Amino acid sequence: VIPGETGGEALAAGLSTHRGGVVLGTLRASTDAEAALAAAEALTIVAAALCELLPAVALYLAEADLATTPEHVRDRARAISDEFYHVDIWTSLRPAEEASPGRPAALVSKGFIPFAGREIEFAPCALAPGEMAQAMWALMLHLIDSGGAPIADGQSFEVAETGIVAVRLAKAGNDGSMPVYRMTLEPPPSDALAS
Repeated sequence: VIPGETGGEALAAGLSTHRGGVVLGTLRASTDAEAALAAAEALTIVAAALCELLPAVALYLAEADLATTPEHVRDRARAISDEFYHVDIWTSLRPAEEASPGRPAALVSKGFIPFAGREIEFAPCALAPGEMAQAMWALMLHLIDSGGAPIADGQSFEVAETGIVAVRLAKAGNDGSMPVYRMTLEPPPSDALAS
């Protein structure tokens, strides 16, 4: 998946002219959220340094199934010390299933398992995909901030501009392949409807 903001056509054209690549990774899987965060930050810094030394046109992050530009990686590497987690470079969001006319889409993360042991899925609802994505990023940041501490099944969060979102534990997402935190939009409280 090549995000639109990276200039997908130019990126694809650049990739078609290259014949080599460099593979980066960790030697072992992270055992907890803190180790996953440290590994992701270290790989981001090393990848940015290699982009300065080599004629890179793109970086592909396999865990997130995401292609991005060297500039994006360098920007994220420079900002690591800002105490803000750049999950947008380590994970991606995509439709969980094909939306049909009149039927809202669901979104699912890819690449978040190392941080919390699960991906995140937002069940179909009336929210626009961008609003769903903002709520998912907020949950990811919350999970990373908490060191990957699990969320209680049915726990609710208020997400600015989105409303109340409940998070449930599911053994598998819509595609059945992995455990997920399933997010659902909760109806507003009855007293809010009266006003």
